[in-house]
Amino acid sequence: MPGLAATPLASYTSYAQFAQDLADGSFPAGVKWVMFGLESTSASPEVEKQNPAAYLKDFALLAHRHGLHVIEVPGRDLVGVPGAACRAQTGEKFDHAFLRCHIPADARYADVLLIEAQGDQSDVPAYSALVTAAASQVQAVAPGISVMSGLTTDRGDSAAQIFACWEATHATVSGYWMNSSTSTLPVAAQVLNLIRAAASK
Repeated sequence: MPGLAATPLASYTSYAQFAQDLADGSFPAGVKWVMFGLESTSASPEVEKQNPAAYLKDFALLAHRHGLHVIEVPGRDLVGVPGAACRAQTGEKFDHAFLRCHIPADARYADVLLIEAQGDQSDVPAYSALVTAAASQVQAVAPGISVMSGLTTDRGDSAAQIFACWEATHATVSGYWMNSSTSTLPVAAQVLNLIRAAASK
């Protein structure tokens, strides 16, 4: 489509699987970007999600040794994993624990940190606070890193609400990752039109 471009991306939820694919030649040829979505679900091995600092570092360093660029997406809910090296305290919100445990800073070895802030997008001040704090934390230790933030059309928020999150944070981040499904693509189109109109002023 005119005016659009795409870059192939390999996505992983496990450092061990990534390392295995590199070792046995299964990593897709020609792909130069890889994403590590370390999350609290069963998609990520228990030892990795319990120790995000170690595995975010190991993943990025291994990727760089193979000439790859890295996007890291550590889930906010890693602080709720049983046995985690740093966990949310009783009554503590995940946003606060995510920052207190310095998980954004743990992504310092990557080229891009993607903040999964879309869970807060129904509350613009909370969304903005998380994005701003996480970006500041990682950029304090890795000034050259790019920071992106997550948005989604799949939580029932209006285009205006999603746009408000963009408006509150676009000066802080270098871009966004928007999750959409077939049924919510019209909302995504509305959001992009609002952003396009605002950016053209």
